[in-house]
Amino acid sequence: MEDFLAGMFGTSISTERRLALFTVPERRARFFGDLESAGKVASKLAESQNVYFGVGLIQGTPAGRGKQEDIAGIVALWADVDFVGDAHTGKSLPTDESDFERLLAELPLRPSMIVDSGHGRHLYWLLHEPWLFTDDSERTQAAHLAKAWHELVCTAAQRLGWSLENLGDLTRVLRLPNTVNRKHPAAPVAVQLMQADFDRRFSIDDFENYLPTEKPSSPPRVAAPVDPCELPIALASDAEPPADKLVAAILESSVFRETWDRKRSDLSDSSASGYDLSLATIAMMRGWTDNEVARLILAWRRRHGMQPEKALRADYMARTLARARKATVTDESTDVDLSAFPMVAAPSTSQIRPAVVNPGPMPDSLCRVPGFVSAVMDHCLELAPYPNVQMAFCGAMALQAVLAGRKVRDEADNRTNIYLLALAFSSSGKDFPRKVNAAILHRVGLVQLLGEKIASGEGIQDALNLTPSILFQTDEIDGLLQSINKSRDARHENIMGTLLTMYSSANSIFPMRRKAGKEAPGVIDQPCLVVYGTAIPTHYYNALSERMLTNGFFARMLIVESGPRTPGRTPGIIDPPEAIIEQARWWSEFNPGTGNLEYWHPQPRIVPATAEARDLLNNSRLLAESEYSAAESRGDPVGTTVWGRVHEQTRKLALLYAISENHLNPVIGSHAVEWADAFVLHQTRRMLFMAEGHVAENPFHSDCLRLIKKLSETPGQTLPHSTLLKRMKLDAKSFQILVDTLVQQGDLETVSIRTNGRSGLLYRLSGERSGECETSRPDG
Repeated sequence: MEDFLAGMFGTSISTERRLALFTVPERRARFFGDLESAGKVASKLAESQNVYFGVGLIQGTPAGRGKQEDIAGIVALWADVDFVGDAHTGKSLPTDESDFERLLAELPLRPSMIVDSGHGRHLYWLLHEPWLFTDDSERTQAAHLAKAWHELVCTAAQRLGWSLENLGDLTRVLRLPNTVNRKHPAAPVAVQLMQADFDRRFSIDDFENYLPTEKPSSPPRVAAPVDPCELPIALASDAEPPADKLVAAILESSVFRETWDRKRSDLSDSSASGYDLSLATIAMMRGWTDNEVARLILAWRRRHGMQPEKALRADYMARTLARARKATVTDESTDVDLSAFPMVAAPSTSQIRPAVVNPGPMPDSLCRVPGFVSAVMDHCLELAPYPNVQMAFCGAMALQAVLAGRKVRDEADNRTNIYLLALAFSSSGKDFPRKVNAAILHRVGLVQLLGEKIASGEGIQDALNLTPSILFQTDEIDGLLQSINKSRDARHENIMGTLLTMYSSANSIFPMRRKAGKEAPGVIDQPCLVVYGTAIPTHYYNALSERMLTNGFFARMLIVESGPRTPGRTPGIIDPPEAIIEQARWWSEFNPGTGNLEYWHPQPRIVPATAEARDLLNNSRLLAESEYSAAESRGDPVGTTVWGRVHEQTRKLALLYAISENHLNPVIGSHAVEWADAFVLHQTRRMLFMAEGHVAENPFHSDCLRLIKKLSETPGQTLPHSTLLKRMKLDAKSFQILVDTLVQQGDLETVSIRTNGRSGLLYRLSGERSGECETSRPDG
């Protein structure tokens, strides 16, 4: 799969032009800005799904596979050749490899890659360079070329007596190699890359030399006819659907319910015929028979007064059922609009849950920002008793953030206030970056910017009232969260509220609380609160609660996990180089604005972005909004909270990158945005993955997580029934309910064994859990 994706798309994939994956029967679209993530997700999905990819690169956030205008470019031309067999009956098609070779001999250009789709072949002709469209005219030209080339293949097949379908549209989805073709669930077939010559590449002229000058004209696609005599019912005006299935569909599927009530807002065709097709397709996916679907359509039309007599026509009903049946098959030769059914799952005992991808701890390569941040990092790493890139990075970024507090902003008025958390185990040198920061601030006369231990919300407010830009460095974040979780003291609750409010007040004002017997409290103008905390990984995640995940606190934190402790050494004396001191002193003396109010009401300097950087920031926003919408559609409050802050975090980090790189004349360029985007997306996916494994919604969920953790910490992720029951310390009935739930969710497998003539049970992690347990362990 990796070779195919790399050879096919190369470096053309980005946040602006994404790779699309589609799954059936889950019927879900996913979009990726990098091939590594796409490959990992596809491999996991292939364990239970038919996995397709879009041949066209996607721009924006379309529903399903989108339309032609959503395609940003192509990297190859393609053709789809079906073989006759159980998957494709009643057609004149090639029968075997020998026939296929005869077809290849008819083609003027041999393809770069050939994929065995399971019931046919997919052909790809790679381009020398990705064709990235600059305007609609190029997109239209590419659409004509792709259609014409596929038509050339169809014509060659016709000369040999076969009839292929032209599937050359830019929104085409085809099966991904190294997945499984499950068109016939009882007889799955591997999808394999058969031949690949990644050096065989073509220019546009190579294809056009063999094509007619006029634009191709394909005959309109007509659904396979259905003989009305084969319909399972005699159509009747008073027909009613099966009551039990109707009630179940309404209760279990919001899409079905909205369609039944004629309240769909996402249908591209909202006519009565469009609703007929939608109802029929959803019902068939839920296992309804043709008889039951026909009665459903008739009842729906009567219910809404939508010309029920039209549905009494045998030819109309036959066409509708045929189109719906074709949509539910969804093989590579089916033109299905996936956008119409974003929430429909295949019939099963439980709803399919979206995979939470684990990107692993933050790599060293993402913990580098040129200029001041890297200079402070290098000084820290040179002297630290246990050098750690991630902790040095967090300390240096926090220092840059507080030095520039209330002094710069981007074009969207984002400021440098950030909450950074470095996760590391005890005795790994977590305090050394804090000492470096203190030494630098002391040398330039800004030691007042350092805050003491966070003891209360009022304490934070008072500190900012005296020094509106302040850096709190604390090693007790997990203990603070534990106090907030367990204590009923309003003082601890106020800490959370203050942290949330200060974060959002950086570009406005924060009204101080009124004290008894005191004058008007006044306000804090544009407070810049920077937090650099450290914590032990397991302690931190265990301290989180469901409320913290959804009230915005978790989403505001940039969480960076450090790697294993490095070999120790004798620490050096902290004496910051003059270049670092000079730049820190420049920030201490830089006061934007004019007049006597420049300290009390500064006017931060606007750091501009290049045109390319603005485009990248816009793409970052679109991606975050797409993930937010996906989380919203599945009712995921944690996902919506976290993805709702991703774009803001990206802009903040891009701003910090720019001022670190060039403090005298900062500009947010494409490199700044690309780094910030990659950093935020990585840490977002990592913290969502870690939160899923640690934070419980209720006591029962807590027991589920505890059981999974006990298995993940066991060699082989497997334990006998009796051993696991003892370790869980639950009664037998509660334990069995827990196990049954995890088995149904796909997290757990049961294995029957026989030893010494006696039977027994083993439990082991399954699916995604078994592959993730190592990366989810505290030691990384």
